[in-house]
Amino acid sequence: MFEKNFWNKKAKSHLESREGELTVRSTKDDFMREEETDEKYASFCANYQRELEDMELLGNPELKKAIKNRILEVEGYYEDNYKKLATEEGMNLEEVKLVIQEKVEKMVKNISCYRATNPSTLKRMLSEKNSQNQRFKSALEVGRSTVFFKKDLRLDTEHELYGLSDQIIEKTDTGDENAVRGDVEQRPIYGYAVNDFEKMIDNSRKQDPEGESNINIFGVVHCKLKRDSVMKKATFCVQDSVLGMNAGRKVATSPIAQPHFISIDIANYRSLAEIPETTDEIKTGYIEAQFHHQLKISDIEEIKIPQSLPAVEAQSIIDLIEQCNQENKKQEDILISFY
Repeated sequence: MFEKNFWNKKAKSHLESREGELTVRSTKDDFMREEETDEKYASFCANYQRELEDMELLGNPELKKAIKNRILEVEGYYEDNYKKLATEEGMNLEEVKLVIQEKVEKMVKNISCYRATNPSTLKRMLSEKNSQNQRFKSALEVGRSTVFFKKDLRLDTEHELYGLSDQIIEKTDTGDENAVRGDVEQRPIYGYAVNDFEKMIDNSRKQDPEGESNINIFGVVHCKLKRDSVMKKATFCVQDSVLGMNAGRKVATSPIAQPHFISIDIANYRSLAEIPETTDEIKTGYIEAQFHHQLKISDIEEIKIPQSLPAVEAQSIIDLIEQCNQENKKQEDILISFY
């Protein structure tokens, strides 16, 4: 639970501090516009706190508090970047932040979430009879990643961004196995979000006709997730969170269902025009999504299989999906498509 009236106090202090900064404007309209923008930004700060606190966000108990604290820290860290951008755009500081906020909201409004995986991992999940094991496992649980893995770095990242422990509690002979393993099992699962999957794949192939899609380095099978399900537990940032932290960048995430402009790394952009409004405008074609409170087979809406996958391998996946659909009549069937 947030401290009472925290963001209202932040909004009030913001207005008070701005009173001393207001300079004489050449016209009354300029002064009125800046005053109006200040009030809008103060209202945004107060409303965001209330909506974040009230929303349903599954995950560890400290998740919302960690997100709030990180937003404040990173916004303050990059304040000079926002001021520089405001000067170059001929706008005031708060106006720039609100424009970026509009862009972020537009980007995630109709976004779809995915988890890329490899055929063997997917088949393991689909073959599981125990529903508790029909889930994706984090790099910290399996001890490896398809691209980049430093245990301590990932622990530090998840501690700073999500309020999780910066340690993995090892199982002991006398300990409660479920409680111990739960720490690992509740780690976020990393995926991605995109406005147009087909366009992302097509653009990637144009950039490198002989190579794989950028996203395929994480796995060639793409699981599209049920929006209603993952919106309750998905956060995002417009960069790779772990690699960003490794490079010394300040990273902040926010819920996809309650986006905040700080999830865009302002240091990467020199003008408002460069800041994307859709994932199509991003070089990779997607943004990183983090899924809390586990990611299970029951969260999958559709499985996209590459046409390049050997026929035998593809058929084995199809057979398992159909078997899973038969065994889970209470759930909607998982759809199958090729790309």
